[in-house]
Amino acid sequence: MHKGVGYGLIPYRFLGATEVFVLSFAVAIVLGALALMLPSSTVSGDISFIDALFTSTSAVCVTGLTVVDTATYFTRSGQFIIMCLIELGGLGIMTFSIILLIITGRRLSLRDKMILQDAFVPVPVVEVRSLVRRLFISTLAIEGLGAVALYLFTPDRAVFPSVFHAVSAFCNAGFALKSTNLMAYRYNAGVNLTICSLIVLGGLGFFTHIELARRFGRRKTKRTMSAHSRLVLAVTASLITVGAFGFYAFEAGNVLAGDDFSGVLLASLFQSVTARTAGFNTVDFGHLASATLFWIILLMFIGASPGSTGGGIKTTTFGILLAMAKSRYRGEDGVSVFQRTVPDETVSKALFILILAFAIVTAATLVMAATEAGDEPYLRSGTRFIEVMFEVVSAFGTVGLSTGLTPRLSGLGKFILVLVMFVGRVGPLSIAALVGQRKGAARYRYAEENVMVG
Repeated sequence: MHKGVGYGLIPYRFLGATEVFVLSFAVAIVLGALALMLPSSTVSGDISFIDALFTSTSAVCVTGLTVVDTATYFTRSGQFIIMCLIELGGLGIMTFSIILLIITGRRLSLRDKMILQDAFVPVPVVEVRSLVRRLFISTLAIEGLGAVALYLFTPDRAVFPSVFHAVSAFCNAGFALKSTNLMAYRYNAGVNLTICSLIVLGGLGFFTHIELARRFGRRKTKRTMSAHSRLVLAVTASLITVGAFGFYAFEAGNVLAGDDFSGVLLASLFQSVTARTAGFNTVDFGHLASATLFWIILLMFIGASPGSTGGGIKTTTFGILLAMAKSRYRGEDGVSVFQRTVPDETVSKALFILILAFAIVTAATLVMAATEAGDEPYLRSGTRFIEVMFEVVSAFGTVGLSTGLTPRLSGLGKFILVLVMFVGRVGPLSIAALVGQRKGAARYRYAEENVMVG
């Protein structure tokens, strides 16, 4: 056997972890698009390549944006392919590759273990095999329980839709098998709370899952939770609460008008949870106020947590930036969370992610505004800027919420969102590392000179 080629998932010795991570998603998207183009996948037996590519990208990147109606355009075979692509993209292609190796009894290369370690949780390399087993078993268990709950709570008691929606919710995908998404279950507390629970569990990240299991599982330990998990839980809970309150404040006289307390609470809570990165909806987003849409944009931009199935800049990035702002306001030099000092490198990385994400969203919004509205005066344009920005941030955060613009996009507009979804799923840092030049540490520094800011 050629040196550097082992039984692991890495067939080429010159590919780094970042290259393999990005390439695996790209290959899965293309293969998924080809599978959706099979005559048996669609009711009409035909779908354009750009629509198949868009749907495949949305599924693998667990976004949920659709250019065709998933419920009526695809056959059961096509819907099953979409569900498999969602699961594949949610857990990660490399995870499934390693699961296959474990099932077949083949050894994992050190490189395979290091890639999985870097992608999900900072556990010792020797624990990667047990980690994958736990990820696989816990995912199936959570999705299975979710499917059973949805089967019991939905009036039609259908097996496949229950499984599909459970997988879509846990992977934070937002694909639904109803043309109106989940609007038919707006007042169904069982469905709402089940979907919300699956979304939150999928968005916490696998490292936080492990620490919660160690803390509250059958084999309880007194080990203190890491600052990472505590920050994830604190920011997640805060965003859900603040997000629900904001939705209620902006929509009390609009889509929530006339609802009783339970209806207002369910709708506000559900939209707050789903806006973070899931993409389901129980109200028509095309009827929301502009202030509400911008509020949702902010939630979508933050997104889920690292190592999870969601996108966005991540809850920990947002939390570290808030902690940095707090320390600067107090005149402190370092940044700390939960009585732990955050390394300067991590703070710099959080700032870089924010700047890069803002640049990507701004550039994509500008190009989309040009391609979809052209040079037509704003007052006569059928496409409003808030719709374009909402769609772009939804794609970047791999959320999938839409005001209804997606099906009306031009071919170029669809391709731009494909790129944005891809970047949002693999992460801006991965793309920056892939296209950027790697240089060693500088052997000298220039003389300092102050620059006025603020």
